[in-house]
Amino acid sequence: MKKTLTLLLVLLVVNLFGQTKVVELTDCLKEHSKHPKEYVLNLFKTHDIVIIGERDHRDTTQYDLLLEIIGDQRFIENVGHVYTEVGCTNKTGRANRILKSTYENDSLFEEKLIELYRNLDFNPLWEKYNLYKYLKGIYAINKNLRYDNRITIGFTDLAFDWEGMDRKKYAAFEKKMNAQSQTRDSIMAANFMRLYANQIAQTGKRKALLIQSFPHAINLNLTPLGGKYRTTGNYIVEEYGEQVKIVAFNKLNYGSYNSDNYSLINKGRWDAAFEKTNCTPIGFDILDQPFGKTTYGRYRGSEIKYEELVDGILFYTPFYNFKRVVGIPNVVDKSFSNELMRRTIISQEKFINRLGLRIIKPFYKKKNARYYSNVRTLQFKEDNEMLVEQMKQWME
Repeated sequence: MKKTLTLLLVLLVVNLFGQTKVVELTDCLKEHSKHPKEYVLNLFKTHDIVIIGERDHRDTTQYDLLLEIIGDQRFIENVGHVYTEVGCTNKTGRANRILKSTYENDSLFEEKLIELYRNLDFNPLWEKYNLYKYLKGIYAINKNLRYDNRITIGFTDLAFDWEGMDRKKYAAFEKKMNAQSQTRDSIMAANFMRLYANQIAQTGKRKALLIQSFPHAINLNLTPLGGKYRTTGNYIVEEYGEQVKIVAFNKLNYGSYNSDNYSLINKGRWDAAFEKTNCTPIGFDILDQPFGKTTYGRYRGSEIKYEELVDGILFYTPFYNFKRVVGIPNVVDKSFSNELMRRTIISQEKFINRLGLRIIKPFYKKKNARYYSNVRTLQFKEDNEMLVEQMKQWME
């Protein structure tokens, strides 16, 4: 049900027109020297809010960098607050109580974490490993800090509770989420603003890191062009202006949510330039740079460039080394299996009604335990080989 802006991906014809030369992109990378961590931390010297656009939620390599940033003493002392797209906002208080508590051993923490994780999303269960890795990482940082210095997190997605949920309530929730007058992006932006306003400043000024998937993070407003779509990033920039900086990871383009039809940005030119610089991690501003001038897409005849959407780029890990991981260890046991089945029936009513509950229920019980609890890295060998060939055409 959770759709990462399929609408946006349909409206914009991605990277069909950008013809930035690889030599210009390569020279641009060579001109910059800041590691992505240093680049992001330096942004907080002049900006209060940094939004990072993550790639595919399933990719865990980006969370190596994110946790490195969050665990840096400069971030702990000067920022101290992190918000994510994933996670229902009404679970924020409980999450912080768990992540800031002290336990006799890590096993006791992980029991509490699994209890929390089962109720963080309005899908029956968030199966992607990224959030689990992130929450464990926050706890690992916090347990070595004084209590009053521990990282505070926040969730920005729509408020939701599985307790007492039924098919009628769930249908009403879906309608609310999809209503054009109250889009998910505007709600996530409002949730962030509310949490941010209640922050206790670390050093006299409130500062925050917000992690959103790329289509939500960017500063895009289609309403002046006759559209109805605005992103979370755009709402936040409108509210806080120059206090905000938006940066994004290097990534793959994908056709729609849960689609594995990938393509390379700028037909592979960006990745070729990264490869030509030995994939050295780097972060930099893209305004008036070749990367910024690259066309992102067109909407109703208007060309949209990357520098209009984001302020900076984080090149970190080449695409062929991305790790798309799903499954959460021990998340579905016997006690939770029936509850997960109940949620599946509620959220997939139309599909189940077509096949019949008697047929589908035994299948789903086995599928749920296997699908959600089996931690695995998804393999895209053929896709990667095709994309590598696309990149190599610019390597000569």
